[in-house]
Amino acid sequence: EFPLWVEDRPGVTVEWVVGRAKRRAEQAPLAAVVVDYLQLLAESRREKGATRERHVAHQSTRLQQLARELDCPVILCAQLSRATEADSERRPKLSHLRESGEIEADAHVVLLLDLTGRAHDRSAADFPAKARATLERAGLGAHQLPCSAEEAVAEHLLRVQVAKQKEGPPGGVVWLWLNGAQARVEGLP
Repeated sequence: EFPLWVEDRPGVTVEWVVGRAKRRAEQAPLAAVVVDYLQLLAESRREKGATRERHVAHQSTRLQQLARELDCPVILCAQLSRATEADSERRPKLSHLRESGEIEADAHVVLLLDLTGRAHDRSAADFPAKARATLERAGLGAHQLPCSAEEAVAEHLLRVQVAKQKEGPPGGVVWLWLNGAQARVEGLP
């Protein structure tokens, strides 16, 4: 158990987040700082007139500096571009990070979350077979599920891919269970 502070204010800038985190860190060491999500941070006065890409790049770089200054992880949630929808596999990739390659450059680890059901056409005749194959890749048998294989893949199975890792190999995949009714992510059933 440790304290959790939530700052839910509209229109905050990266400088506001940095200042707030530093003040909190003066009171007690921080376990992590989470920004949900990067593209919602407002432009600072210094950035007025900059392109959206430069704005996001500045924020990403400044938050990377904050992680070093506080010696704690800064976890950034970031939006993906719509290119994911046009991709034949419909799986997120590093190149889909919206508005800045700087996010990828600054990050030590990039995790891409994917609800597996998005990659399949649920109305297709082969969806049940694809659902079972996806469950097998996740190491799940139908007998372990609290619902049908089709519902599990369409609504609950969350694929987490390690797309970048500075201190290790990328490409690993972890499978999690999304409990939408309780807004929780859990281990597999």
